[in-house]
Amino acid sequence: MVNVLEKIQELCKEREINPSRLEIELGFGKGTLYKWSKSVPKSDKLEKVANYFKVSIDYLLDRGNLYDIGEAIKGEREYQGYSIEELSELIGVKKEKLNEYEENLVPISECLLKKISKIFDMTVHELLDKYNIYDECIPPQFNGDINKYEAFKKTRDKDATKEDKIKTIAAHTMADLTEEERNDVIKYVEFIKSKRDK
Repeated sequence: MVNVLEKIQELCKEREINPSRLEIELGFGKGTLYKWSKSVPKSDKLEKVANYFKVSIDYLLDRGNLYDIGEAIKGEREYQGYSIEELSELIGVKKEKLNEYEENLVPISECLLKKISKIFDMTVHELLDKYNIYDECIPPQFNGDINKYEAFKKTRDKDATKEDKIKTIAAHTMADLTEEERNDVIKYVEFIKSKRDK
């Protein structure tokens, strides 16, 4: 299974932020995240990371949170001709655990579902749609194309994250300044904007 650090590194890569920069933005000491490869972080720090990326703590800890997907996994595994032993070896879980997922006895993590979908040479959304368990309404402008819709959502979320980051940096920076310094910053920003308008 994926450890907390690997999950955070994956999120950092998706959001185009360096883990060292994340530590600074969250007020963590240097190297804090890297210590999490061998130990479980304190809940308050884990919560800060989860809030920053707008994910659940369960997601960071790679706990299963997806239910009733087992039939799709089993159906596609059989359709593609994989035995339960072959697929369990490819995804790095015991055969008994994969059987629990397929029988909907335990929830599966998003990370593991992505890994399984990749082995099936399809996206998670394609897998869910094929077995009629994709639960979002795709807006008409996407003509039913799940991958285009998901790419749009990912871009939208990335843009929102960048906007939040800018606001956070501005709020922290401005809070540390005197009234006179804040006025100077505002004048400088107006100067920069005036150059753009020319």
